[in-house]
Formats: sequence, C-alpha cells, structure tokens
Amino acid sequence: MKRATIVCTIWCLAVVVGAMATPPDAAAQSATRGKHVFRKCLLCHVLDPKGTDHLAPPLHNVMGRQAASIKGFSYSTIMAFAGQKGFKWTREALFYFLDKPEEFMPGTYMAFAGLETQERKDVIAYLEKLTRDFENNKVPGKQTDSRGTSSGQSRVNQFSPVQ
Repeated sequence: MKRATIVCTIWCLAVVVGAMATPPDAAAQSATRGKHVFRKCLLCHVLDPKGTDHLAPPLHNVMGRQAASIKGFSYSTIMAFAGQKGFKWTREALFYFLDKPEEFMPGTYMAFAGLETQERKDVIAYLEKLTRDFENNKVPGKQTDSRGTSSGQSRVNQFSPVQ
C-alpha cells in the first residue's frame, strides 16, 4: 500500500510539473482554427507571393519579415518608419498588433477592429505554419527547379522582401 501511494504521488507530480513546463500558449493555439479565422484577413491580404493587386501586402512569409518591406505597396508613414528602424513581425508584435492595430501603431492604414485573444493565437499559429511551408516550398505559386531551389536562388531568399 505504501509503495502504491508513493508511485501515485510521483505520477501526479510528473503530470503537474509537465503541465507547468508547457507554456499555456503552446497548447492553446491551433493553426487549423487560425486558417478559419484568417478568412477575415483575406478581405485585404493575399497569400500568393506575387499578389500585389490587393489593398494590403501578401502574408505568405510574414513571420520574421521586416515591416513595410514588400515592394509595390503604399505603406503608412508609421509603418514605413517602423520598417526603416528594423521592426520585424514576430509572434509578440503580431499578437499586440492584431488586438487593436490603430492603438499598437497609430496612423497605420490597417482599418481593422482587431481579433479576440484566442483568434490572435490561432492566426499567428497559422501564419507561422504558412511561413514554414513557404520556406520549404509548400506554398502554391512558388516555382522550384528539380533541385528544390527557386530559379537557382536560395529557397528562403527568392521572395524575401529584403535582398
């Protein structure tokens, strides 16, 4: 009986410690749900790296990308300034920007009310997946040669906004 109690106690502690070691955000986000929420973004944005006929820049590899770095778009003064100063779209930056874009970056052209906390987590998970897929040549519209590289260039840099 004493041994069973010790084993049970150790098992319970392992479960609790394991749950504490996992950041709540890691378990709480879903790229699948994010894809569904992302439909709101498609009113202005596209995923095609060559898509410049929309109101806003393509989001195919937005994670880690410098702000205001896609050619062919007229960015707000504040967004252009942020990009010149090296601002990049990280998980944290997108989390706060997608909450209330105008409060995060006053003067932005992004006229959007924002997303709820869970929606932001899910959309960011989806954007991270899209960026990984793009870098691994899994995004429609990205052409590759037989070696898996894009027109002889590095796969990561072919559509990189800053070359």
